[in-house]
Amino acid sequence: MAPGAIHHASWIAKALYVLKIYLFRDQFHLTAYENRDIHDVCVFIVGLYVKVWFTAPDAISAPRNDLDFLQNLKAYEDINSAISKAAVTNFSEYLWYLSEEFPSYQQTQREPWHEQFLKSKEPKIHQNASKS
Repeated sequence: MAPGAIHHASWIAKALYVLKIYLFRDQFHLTAYENRDIHDVCVFIVGLYVKVWFTAPDAISAPRNDLDFLQNLKAYEDINSAISKAAVTNFSEYLWYLSEEFPSYQQTQREPWHEQFLKSKEPKIHQNASKS
């Protein structure tokens, strides 16, 4: 297996553990800081990463999906700049295959549920962080 595949599998395993911890958070003794951070990571996973995970096997649309994900990461900066900057920095290292000669793709329209999800989570994130 290639190192990238192991790294990706490791990230997915951690993402699943974070989601499980969030689902069963009442059974753990989490500090307010831990609870807020786990919530922030869950919002990132559900709001942005799930679509990337499910569209990853489609090699033909991979360049478009990667560019859309990068654009979504930049937009996510308004919600959580720390996670957004870390993800952009990490993800940008894997865009080596894109070049100016790469065929241009028409801008695909974003799904309305995605925009609504991100907008609906922004106030709740800040409210939950202040409650914790």
